[in-house]
Amino acid sequence: MRDPKRIKKILGLIEQLWNENPDWRFGQLLINFGVCQDNLGLWQVEDDEFEKHFKSIIKSNENKRGKKKK
Repeated sequence: MRDPKRIKKILGLIEQLWNENPDWRFGQLLINFGVCQDNLGLWQVEDDEFEKHFKSIIKSNENKRGKKKK
């Protein structure tokens, strides 16, 4: 299993870079620093859309886990 501590380390680095460039959207951050190419149109995605999407995934995962427990 991979070390779970890596998650906070990487998110901390992202936070530092984003704080240095607060006017950039999340997609812009990823593209401008070469993390990914803009093949999916991430440049124009607003942060609230990322937030909604992540929350939807979390809810879906919670529902799947809840069904498995029954």
